Amino acid sequence: MLKVLLWALAWAAGVLLAVALLALVLVLFVPVGFRTRAEGALRPDDDETWGGQAEWEADLRWGGRLVRLWLQGTHQGVGAQEITILGFRLRERKRSGPAEAKEEAPSASKPPAKAKVKAKARKKRQRPTMEEIRAYIREGLNLARRLIKALRLHIAGDLTFGFEDPALTGFALGAIALTGKPADLTLRPDWFQPGAEGWVSIKGRVYGFEAATALWLAYWRSPLSRRLRRWIPFTSYGR
Repeated sequence: MLKVLLWALAWAAGVLLAVALLALVLVLFVPVGFRTRAEGALRPDDDETWGGQAEWEADLRWGGRLVRLWLQGTHQGVGAQEITILGFRLRERKRSGPAEAKEEAPSASKPPAKAKVKAKARKKRQRPTMEEIRAYIREGLNLARRLIKALRLHIAGDLTFGFEDPALTGFALGAIALTGKPADLTLRPDWFQPGAEGWVSIKGRVYGFEAATALWLAYWRSPLSRRLRRWIPFTSYGR
């Protein structure tokens, strides 16, 4: 009886391991395709509240028709949603109205001693140096380049944009220049009036292992990884 039970447990563990490996292979090597489009005009008012009208639609497919997620909405949120698996509709939802959020009263039972301990812990945290900040910015830009390349993006559109602070508009243009502007995308900066107006279409396809590799390289080459490796003895010998 014990042998049968051990055999059943081993068989179940083997099945679970096989399912986990199959799921990992599917996630890493089955492509994810996506397509989205947005158009409209949004401008902030005197109360710094963005108003106007914008509509968007997104279509996400994993493995062709294996799994599909379709979304449609406005700048106020998702209006319609549909999920299908192997062509069979699994879920469909249309927004009937904004949901009222329930506000919970803050709990007064938390002792002040814990807050003091947390405040002391925050003070003891080591602040990043300027060299580390530059390294984070450099690896962030490298990560953006790798992900853009892995996503096989095709971006098209005609967009006029601007921020309340013209310096932010210039910074955005500089970041776009560093990562590379798509040929089919026309950008017109508005230095005097903040907002966004026009349309943008994005199409792409990515494999899981490409995104995982880009994220791992960004982490491994960042100052955060070097800090963590100092705490683990067997990872610091090769530095």
